[in-house]
Amino acid sequence: MPSMLIQPFVENAIRHGLRQLKEKNGILNISFNKTEFGINCIIEDNGIGRKAAQELKSKLHFTYQSKGIELTERRIDLLNQNNPKKIIFEIEDLSDSKNIPTGTRVILNIPE
Repeated sequence: MPSMLIQPFVENAIRHGLRQLKEKNGILNISFNKTEFGINCIIEDNGIGRKAAQELKSKLHFTYQSKGIELTERRIDLLNQNNPKKIIFEIEDLSDSKNIPTGTRVILNIPE
């Protein structure tokens, strides 16, 4: 498992999703499962969602620019350059039946 691969996703879940919750308790689930591909890691929160977090950031004129995901994407690209088995990740916006955001899920597939 490459070091510091999961940390930026967990930090973003807390900083941008869970910290902004007002009317419910935040939940952060991190799971690891062995698959035939390698290790599957799922990071899921019940925060405000990426769209609401971006809107809040724009409205409050934050000067802090989060670079964690961008740097992690670059690291994954570098790790994938010399490895025939690629690290794959995807970010999913979660919503309820009324299309109201209910959090974010990050899925990382890390080969052996």
